Amino acid sequence: FLENDEYKAVEASINSGPNSGELFAGESNDLTEAASSQGSINSEVEGNPEERIVKSPESLIRLPSLYLKIVVSFRELTYKSFDGVGSYHYTGGIILYDLHGGNTIFSGDFKSTKKKLYLNKVSSLYSTLGSSIYNQVMKVIKSNKDSISRYPSVNNLIGIKVNQAQSLNDIIALSDFLNISGTYFNFRPTNIIASEGSYYMDLLFKGSEEDALNKFRQWENKKISDNISFTSRIEARKVLLNLNKVIKPDGLDSEDQKDETDFDKL
Repeated sequence: FLENDEYKAVEASINSGPNSGELFAGESNDLTEAASSQGSINSEVEGNPEERIVKSPESLIRLPSLYLKIVVSFRELTYKSFDGVGSYHYTGGIILYDLHGGNTIFSGDFKSTKKKLYLNKVSSLYSTLGSSIYNQVMKVIKSNKDSISRYPSVNNLIGIKVNQAQSLNDIIALSDFLNISGTYFNFRPTNIIASEGSYYMDLLFKGSEEDALNKFRQWENKKISDNISFTSRIEARKVLLNLNKVIKPDGLDSEDQKDETDFDKL
């Protein structure tokens, strides 16, 4: 859990003590100061989301989805070389983010852990400490396995490009349609952005990708509102949707038809 530079600093701190035979009673090395001036160490998986550079909407759809952050805060981390006594005391926790949906899938705190050990070398302290932190991480993950299983897999994602939308209201209507009509697949439109006259979104789902794509084939020319239907072109993990205005057989759109019907009732 230590970066290379931090590990070297810790080692340097340990090795900077007096040579064998020159040790003084009560002398110890406080590893927390060398490891982190802030008293915490972060281990981040999949990189920092702030460092991601999005060059286009298509590249945004393909970014990795999950971001796991592990935070360990040390209150004590020392090793007394003259009598082989090591001790540590830490707290912390983990958070798992969904970068596409902008949601926290789960989070959990570590149990405050304090231990005193008799060891013949400092590397044994590191090994014991690493095992302790690993067990804490796995305990939190296992306790949240239901949250993970209910959440759509990072691989269950379809990129959607929408053309010919007249306004954001059309996109809202499409999103509502996918949420309601795609209940079986737990369709969840997210990460909607506009670029160069088109809209892009990620569609999270559960189940087979082929079955989810077939649903769009079944929906060909499907009306998503009184005024709009869509046609689609299906590719691997991508769907291109064209929104089309619905024209009534008599040439009136739905609003004109509604007005005329209301007039006839008078």
